[in-house]
This record gives sequence, C-alpha cells and structure tokens, in this order.
Amino acid sequence: MSMHPQMKAIILNSRQSSRPIGTDPWIQCTRQAANEAASRGYTLLNSVGMNSWEIGLSLSLELRLPIRLIVPLDKSREPEEIKKYYIEQFDLSRSNIEWLFLESKSRGDHRQLFPQERDRIIINEADIIYPVSIRPGGNLEELINKASGTGKKIVTRFQVPYADKHHPCNSGPNLKQLDPTIDTKLPGFLIHWTRGVTGPWPGERYIDYYRAITGSNHHYPRNALETLLRILREQRLRASSRHQRAGIEAVSFSSLPPTAAAGLMKWRARYSEMTFEPYGLAFDGNFAGTIGIRKVFYGSSEMCRYLDNNDKPYYQNIGTIGNWMPEKEYRHIGDIDLTCLPRDRMAFIVRKKEEIASVKSLFNGPVLNLEK
Repeated sequence: MSMHPQMKAIILNSRQSSRPIGTDPWIQCTRQAANEAASRGYTLLNSVGMNSWEIGLSLSLELRLPIRLIVPLDKSREPEEIKKYYIEQFDLSRSNIEWLFLESKSRGDHRQLFPQERDRIIINEADIIYPVSIRPGGNLEELINKASGTGKKIVTRFQVPYADKHHPCNSGPNLKQLDPTIDTKLPGFLIHWTRGVTGPWPGERYIDYYRAITGSNHHYPRNALETLLRILREQRLRASSRHQRAGIEAVSFSSLPPTAAAGLMKWRARYSEMTFEPYGLAFDGNFAGTIGIRKVFYGSSEMCRYLDNNDKPYYQNIGTIGNWMPEKEYRHIGDIDLTCLPRDRMAFIVRKKEEIASVKSLFNGPVLNLEK
C-alpha cells in the first residue's frame, strides 16, 4: 500500500553532457533518488526533451513508478499522435502515465519545449523536490530557492556538485602511428567510415539508448567501435539524411586510401562530432557499382538546377566554408543489406590491433587495424 498516494516528487538535473555514461555521479544519484521515490510510493513528475529529463524517466520506468509526464504540444501534430510517438520511443504502453501537454515555443519540432515555463510548472506541482546536479546560478537553482520558501520538501541528500563533464568523443587516429601497409591491402576499395553518435543510433528507440547509457561503466556505449559492431549485428548499413540535401537518405563512402582518409578525421566544433573516425567498412571498388554505389560529383548550387532527377542524389555542393572534394565521396541511396554481399569483397577497419577480436567475433573476413 502506498504511504503517500497523493504526494508528487520531482528529480532535478541541470543540462548535462550530451554523451554521458552510467558511472557519472548525476546518473547514479538520480537512480538513488528514484529508488527512494518508489519506496515511498510517490508519483514522479517528469518531462522530455533533454537527457537530464529522459534518463530520469527511463530509470523511473524501470521502477514502475506512476508518472505525470509533461510533453511539448506541437501544433502541427494531434495530441494522440504525439502520445503515440512517446509511447513507442519510451515503451510506455504498460506504464501508469498521466499526460500533460505544454505548448511548444518552437513550431514544428516535437522535442523542443519552452524550458523555463516547463520547469516552473513542474516545480510548482511537486510536493517533494530532489535536486541532484544543479548548475550554480542557473534557472533551476533559482526556482528551487523560491520553492524552498513555499513549504515544499527539498531533499538534498542525493545532491552532487554540478560538473558539466564531457567524455572523450573524438577518436581521431594518431597520424604518426599509421600502418602504411593497410593501403596495399585495400587497393581500389571504397570505405564507409563511421563515427560515434550523440543520442540513439538510426532506428533505435530512446528507451533502448538510455538503458545502454545507464548500464554503461567505462565508455560511452554509442562510440565509433560500438557503432561498427552494430552494423555487423544488424547486417545493415543504415542510410542517413544528415548533411544531405532535400532529405535524401544515403550511405557515404570515400575512395581515399585509409592513410589519406585519416588526415581528414577531424573534430567539427559546429556539430560537436568528428567528421568520421578510424572505424569503417570497405567494399571492393570493382564490385561496389553492382549494388548501386555511385561517384559523387561536385559543383555550384546553380549546377544542381540542371541535373536529371536520377543524378541529383549524387550531387554535392563544392562548399563555401569547407571544400568537400578531398573526401572523394561515393554514395548509395538507401540502406545496404550486408547479408546479400559476398564476404570476399568486404573488409572491416578498426583503429587498434586489440580491437580486431571484437569484430572477428561477428565477421569471418579481413579485419585490419589502421594504426601499428
């Protein structure tokens, strides 16, 4: 029997690193606060839109807590459609959820909330507040201070100092340690270089992503090597529309030899990610064309207007800020099913020799290390 069936609690975290791991103190203490809320029979107030909210939501779902969930109302979508999205993404179908829709300040983006309004509403509703990782001088700290004078119970025993900790997410190669023999082992191959992702993999539900995060110990579970292993487990190269024109979904390849491509593996501060990392899947160039991989052609934006519709997916603007031509890109439109491809026309690349075994456990073909 619930001890406090009417009591509503909230676990608060300021904005956190975009690539957290389960041993981060704020995640561990969020779990402890959720455990106490469950043991006391509280209803938990929660929201979506940032990992600092959604990790708390995923931990609360593990404990089967009753949840009052504040979600953004997107005027371009019906509330039932929005509910369906979150039910699927967070596996809410068997959960005790009460929904509260808050109008979004940003039109058309169902994951953007008006944070200050959301925070004010959710703190006003709470009877018990668990501050965990709160940025000094931030909006949440101000709201908590105001709430402390209104009779709300502020539980601070799970609070940790705020630390906007960023785990290494750029796995660029050591250019002084490149193995020059790798180029001779992959003559004329086209290589799809992958990278770690911020957030779920393409096609992955948020609840599965957050379960991986909260269960991780020593490394971010969506790094470049894990992404390569996922390709092998799925036997599928997933196309992406990121950085593609007109929403075209494509898989990109480079015809550069591995040691030359390594020089282009750089941190992109604009996107908080690497261009790509030293983990890839290589196809024999003579075979690639038979499965629809075509060379990209570069030109001005004016040029694109005159292209045939069949050619437009393979057009790439030459660039005004950066020059993309050195990548020597090829593209495949749509996903690639690896189960249909001969293993003797493929190879995998990892950064270090000690990483070969993890790929070999899933692939019995050539696996090469980029560094000595």
